[in-house]
Amino acid sequence: MTPASKIQLVALLEMLEENLSMRIRINSHKNSNYRGKIIYIGASKNFFELSLDRVEKNGASKELSTAQAQIDKVGLFAQGIAENRIEAIGWDENKPLYG
Repeated sequence: MTPASKIQLVALLEMLEENLSMRIRINSHKNSNYRGKIIYIGASKNFFELSLDRVEKNGASKELSTAQAQIDKVGLFAQGIAENRIEAIGWDENKPLYG
């Protein structure tokens, strides 16, 4: 995630903390069937920097969008939001955000 993402994640975290029965779905979209590098956070769980323990793999757009949605879910879970309140879904070119 980028540093700007931190502001959005904090706002979402505050909303979930204020509304304890709220459940959310995080959707991540990729508009192509692109293959490329996917960066996963390592054990340090440093969400806003590329730490030395990161894991890099190559994958398809579906894998990338799923990884992006999952990192948001993991970030909220790490801040104390129950995992069952967050659904994370990645989409590829079969369900573009815009056409």
